[in-house]
Amino acid sequence: ILPSGRTDRISHLDDMTPGQQPLDCIGRGKLTEGQLQGMVAKVKKLGLLQQEPPDCNGRGIIIAGGGRYTKHAWAVAARCRELGWTEGIQVWHLGPAEITESDRAKFLLIQAELVDAFEVRKWHPVRILTGWESKVFAVMNCPWQHVLFLDADAHPMMNPAEFFNHQDVQKTGSIFFSDCFKNDPSSWAYIFCG
Repeated sequence: ILPSGRTDRISHLDDMTPGQQPLDCIGRGKLTEGQLQGMVAKVKKLGLLQQEPPDCNGRGIIIAGGGRYTKHAWAVAARCRELGWTEGIQVWHLGPAEITESDRAKFLLIQAELVDAFEVRKWHPVRILTGWESKVFAVMNCPWQHVLFLDADAHPMMNPAEFFNHQDVQKTGSIFFSDCFKNDPSSWAYIFCG
């Protein structure tokens, strides 16, 4: 909720005491839901939007996986369902050549939506859309406000719903895991993200 109930200004962090400010993954102040709504209202009022922003509600899982990663993406989505995840799952891929008709049928059975990033790019242009760029693109263009992104080789061991209730996610809005190869703790990712 905005301080004093105001919605007419874009920045409200100055009015909050340090203990009130939620923090992002590197300790900077993060906007609250009310502040974000206030920003959108202000931008709309000023007529700065070319089109209406999407209504992003709820939570869901994004998996990037097509082509040689299709079977892995299916296994991750199926595992999420097996563990009790009942909310949305989207599996993003790069073009129709990456998903066969029999693959489509398998994803349909576990209620995982297939999303062709090249089709989405027609409405939300980006200069480069290949492997790892598609991961960020998928998160930015998914229909949910709260997202768990899983690589096609990341197999959850518990119901993903528990992730959203984790204290670090509640505190910062994000949590990161390193990949399976050994990372150097002095790298920029560890310095800035912990």
